[in-house]
Amino acid sequence: MTPQTAGDHHDRADERELIGTLTQENSLLSRRLERERRIRHEAEEIAEKGLRDLYHRQKRLEMLSALAQQLSAALTPQDIGTALSEHVLNAAGATALSLGLVDSARGRLEWVTAAGFAPGAIEEFAGGLGLNEQSVSTDAVRSGRPIAMRTSTEHEQTYPEQELWSRRTGAESTVGWPLTAGGTPFGVLLLVWAEPQPLDIAQRTFISAVATMVSQSLVRARFYSDENARAAVLQAAVLPDSPTQISGLDICVTYEPADASHGLGGDWYDVMPLPGKRAYIAVGDVVGHGLSAVEDMAQLRAAGRALAHHGLLPAALLAELNGFTRDASHGKFATMAVAIFDQNNGSLAYCTAGHPPPLFRRAATGEVSRLADAHGPVLGPLRDAAYTESALRVGSGDIMVMYTDGLVEGRNLDIETGIGEAERTVADWNPVAETGLNCALLTELLSTRHRADDVCVTAVRFIV
Repeated sequence: MTPQTAGDHHDRADERELIGTLTQENSLLSRRLERERRIRHEAEEIAEKGLRDLYHRQKRLEMLSALAQQLSAALTPQDIGTALSEHVLNAAGATALSLGLVDSARGRLEWVTAAGFAPGAIEEFAGGLGLNEQSVSTDAVRSGRPIAMRTSTEHEQTYPEQELWSRRTGAESTVGWPLTAGGTPFGVLLLVWAEPQPLDIAQRTFISAVATMVSQSLVRARFYSDENARAAVLQAAVLPDSPTQISGLDICVTYEPADASHGLGGDWYDVMPLPGKRAYIAVGDVVGHGLSAVEDMAQLRAAGRALAHHGLLPAALLAELNGFTRDASHGKFATMAVAIFDQNNGSLAYCTAGHPPPLFRRAATGEVSRLADAHGPVLGPLRDAAYTESALRVGSGDIMVMYTDGLVEGRNLDIETGIGEAERTVADWNPVAETGLNCALLTELLSTRHRADDVCVTAVRFIV
């Protein structure tokens, strides 16, 4: 081999090596580009899903607000059924719905409203159901728990005697949600979809919120003909004798009306467990006394519970309630304090709307402070009211006291002086020495015997 031949051979080897290197790098680059394309595609899909979820969440919030407004004027079960048909079908994406009420005398579940079903199905099943029959609706009433069937196969296996109903209605997914008053089921909201549904927590939360609002409205409508009876039932519904027990919280509540002979006032309290080891705590005050105040109280409390269960934090919740108060209440005016406790991290988010600030006592130091740094205007008068929100970390044994202005304001007592007295009383209060919190004792220490306003107190001791 001549030197020139050897050189040519070496050059060709270098070219092959260079081509191999370039080919390898090109292959790596192609794989990297393909991987980046897949990542971008997955990110776009996640973003699109997030936007869809956000859109559906917003539409459901708008629907809840519109439904609450129409339900506030509903005087009969038929009015309530009409409101459901107009607002819930599209927002829930359901094909059809029914509203059923228990006829205890006949032992039957009677349909008040049926919307979206094929005419043949309505005619065939319009007669209602015996409470002893096996179905999604009657099981929800008997058990007091929601019954969900995600597929028609699951429905037919669980309720073989209802196979004809399933086929005639075209039901693929079905939910029966009990309507209750004082823990006793008195009806059912039945939703039907023609396509299989996940029936996930978002859908269930939405249905639960609707059922809560409908239950409150049906209680109100049932006793509409007797004003005093209706007001008494509404007040009993929103002011139970004892609060819901929630893990991690020691709770006491008390309500004392200004007019003890009737007990019709606009003050209310609420304590409700939320998904994810959280809790909703609220105290509110609707302007005035009498039936209209009780009706406003019931509607605001129901709307607040629905919004809290839907995941809104205090400031956003009050902003939504502001519009509801303005558009749907009789008095057009209310104040409210709201707190959300998250047991997972021990945080307490809070906000007030024209309401006296909650008092917070640290167990470690005994120091009492006013939670007055997160607030906004009273509910109702301003169309686009804004609310600020704050949060703090709670320790075991810390206490929060919420109250209405009847506790700290009177004919001979201005509100600033009254709150100062309440602070000193809470600082000297020794609930640790008691078997549990005693709000009645706190009310007795602070309020006068002859009051011109209602008094409502909710105290919570955190056990974290």
